[in-house]
Amino acid sequence: HIKSLTENKLLKEQYERVHKELQSIIQTELLNAEKQCKLLIEQYDKIQMENKIEIGTIFTTYILGSFWGKIFGGIISFLLVSSISSMVIAGPRVTNAVANDFSKLSWFSKLSPQGLPLKALWVQAIIAIAFILTSSFESMITMIGFVLNLFTMLTVIGAIKVGNKLKGERKLINKWVFPLFPLIFLLFQVWILIFGLYSRPIESCIGLLITLIGIPIYSWVKK
Repeated sequence: HIKSLTENKLLKEQYERVHKELQSIIQTELLNAEKQCKLLIEQYDKIQMENKIEIGTIFTTYILGSFWGKIFGGIISFLLVSSISSMVIAGPRVTNAVANDFSKLSWFSKLSPQGLPLKALWVQAIIAIAFILTSSFESMITMIGFVLNLFTMLTVIGAIKVGNKLKGERKLINKWVFPLFPLIFLLFQVWILIFGLYSRPIESCIGLLITLIGIPIYSWVKK
């Protein structure tokens, strides 16, 4: 019995010692994390970020040095090049696919001997160069972001419309859950569009104007 009590006492002492050590370690790590956050905030305030495009590279250079700043900038550049390549590949083919459905756009449907939509590719290149020469990088990104958000919202509205038609077919759509999440998403999209119109009205209105120009063009093509 005495041996059992002694073992229990030793176990209790070990438990309390381990508990105190863990508590001390956690408190120390939290304090270190707090200091690091304060340091980062102070350093961020010192960096002039206004009207700068390479924010990630500038911040990385300031925190880790020029070598890691160049590495970070190179990684971002590589990712941007890959995304541009995907748009160069996909964009003309989308135009070509649309042209196959409308006779008035048949000029875009013709392919080169290698099977490439060269005409659509050249038109896309001319439009892209025109954007680059007539606007700043920030303005172009703002306009493109506004248009993308607008079409995302329209896509979700179309999905809701189609979903309402499919509610009675083989229970493909949950009639209680389906409208809720798309509607929540639409609220966020509407807020983003309103904020874009309020904060950057010129770029947002240009994007909206380009979108509206597509309506009469679509009506003409569809005839």
